[in-house]
Amino acid sequence: MFAAFIGLLVLSSPTSGQSAPFDSLTIGINAITNPNRNVFHDFWTPETGAEGYAEMPFYLGDIRIGLQYLPYESVSGIEPDFNSLFGYLQWDARTRSFKNLSANGGVRIGLFQMRFAENNFDLSEGLIVEREFAIGASLGLNYNLYKQWRLNIAGSYVSILTDKKIELLFLSFGISRTFPAPQWLKNFLK
Repeated sequence: MFAAFIGLLVLSSPTSGQSAPFDSLTIGINAITNPNRNVFHDFWTPETGAEGYAEMPFYLGDIRIGLQYLPYESVSGIEPDFNSLFGYLQWDARTRSFKNLSANGGVRIGLFQMRFAENNFDLSEGLIVEREFAIGASLGLNYNLYKQWRLNIAGSYVSILTDKKIELLFLSFGISRTFPAPQWLKNFLK
């Protein structure tokens, strides 16, 4: 684990094409799915969801703030359906492997919220919404399409820190665009 962390630090060094901290702002949107299956999936089936994020170059690597939305449907109808929201902060190391191709890997931490459907269930207010801390890791591949546009494909693992740990794997595919960061934002963050 320590060797992987050192590797990420080396890959994110300025020699790998890294922009100056806070110089640009990338906005992205992805389709997202949860393909893994474990005991959690005996009760709920995931549908396709969406992810939005904003990221900026940081001192080492990139920093990202993101939000994932993914609905889950009850397998048996005994448990209520729920919608999940995962708000996270992520640090990535990025490296260029070919002219238009880059890879990234990082760690994320956030809050995973499950909002259960109330229809046909007698749920108390405290059981409708559950929020838990979550930690995870992400790996991605990015292809620069045209100027500041890029295609992104990523896989991420998230461990939700409930009494019985929930482990989810997410796959995402989407598009992003990089803009010069506004001067007021650079001034605020520096």
